[in-house]
Amino acid sequence: MHWDRLKQEGKTFENGTIFTIRDWYHEPDRLDVTLMRTRYDHYLYSIHHQTTNPWACRVMYACALTETSDGYWVIGEMADHTASPNRLQLAGGGIDESDVKGDQVDFLHSVIREVQEELGIDLLQIMDDVQIQPLYLKTGGERHSVTLIYRLGLPMTVEDMRQHYAAYLHRLREEGIKPEFASLIWIKKEKSEVTRFLQYDRRLRVDYLTPLLTKLVENE
Repeated sequence: MHWDRLKQEGKTFENGTIFTIRDWYHEPDRLDVTLMRTRYDHYLYSIHHQTTNPWACRVMYACALTETSDGYWVIGEMADHTASPNRLQLAGGGIDESDVKGDQVDFLHSVIREVQEELGIDLLQIMDDVQIQPLYLKTGGERHSVTLIYRLGLPMTVEDMRQHYAAYLHRLREEGIKPEFASLIWIKKEKSEVTRFLQYDRRLRVDYLTPLLTKLVENE
């Protein structure tokens, strides 16, 4: 019924397969997570009802803290047609079938796929010039999701990215495809700039964004 109501409201979600966390085992140097397949309507019901039911849909994400060669972090604002309109977050998303190799999940593949879909950047074509490595694992938060955050250093300046992304949006429009991000913002890797952003930008943020940026500028 919840799904039907969303469709009647004009939402254009596709009820595809997603993966929910069923179990996990954590040691100081090891984390084993068991995922199982479910449907997107299960996830939407869980986030809209803030349920603590053990069968609520808890997802595991992979995302990229994307950094330009001239020292800016790239953040996207989710588009109106997505499940989290106007929310600020990093490029990334949930696991899909193409990320599953046998009984293992290839999270790097997920990041590469999401960066292609959301930023229009084919990392495989420039991999020799890209720096990418796991950075943090986020747990808990409002929706009890788990997020593997990669650091992604691009061989592109802010201006390079602006031009590339504008061209990418043009291609999507010509193909009749709605972009995941309504817009991109760039934040200078400086404590004063991050503090200004966190203080004055009132848009909704994904739960890991504020602590991540705060920690990063403390370590710079």
